[in-house]
Amino acid sequence: MRLTGEFSFEAAPEAVWSALMDPDVLRSALPGTDRLDRIDDTHFDASWRVKLGPIRGVFTGAIVLSGVQPPVCYHMSATGRGPVGVVTGEADFRLRAAGGATVLDYDLDARVSGRLAAIGQRLVESSMRSLVRDALQGLAERVRERVAGGGSGA
Repeated sequence: MRLTGEFSFEAAPEAVWSALMDPDVLRSALPGTDRLDRIDDTHFDASWRVKLGPIRGVFTGAIVLSGVQPPVCYHMSATGRGPVGVVTGEADFRLRAAGGATVLDYDLDARVSGRLAAIGQRLVESSMRSLVRDALQGLAERVRERVAGGGSGA
């Protein structure tokens, strides 16, 4: 399943980039994220609580960043495994200044297997769209808080 889009943040690209690279910010902004631990600059261990339709599960996995070009773009690969299936994904993120704001362009490709795949493509896609929307709105709130508080990247 592929999702593409853009999202606008009321902050400079450096502030948005700083938030995207901060595991604490991401953990608080991404729905269902229980743990997001930085191993090094490009590797993270994570666990998520996921609900897709009638299926719920806890997933553990890894996130790897590549092609990192601060504060412009990066590629992300993620894998999560749980008792109800496996979720894998690739994503490209690109930031661009737009006046006093920053636009994040994203291109996501996710795949599910196991019991998750049995719930149907439409339900998976609808749930993923909601998850992406909620994650971006949560990230925007964290960016606003950081900028208002004079935090990192402001």
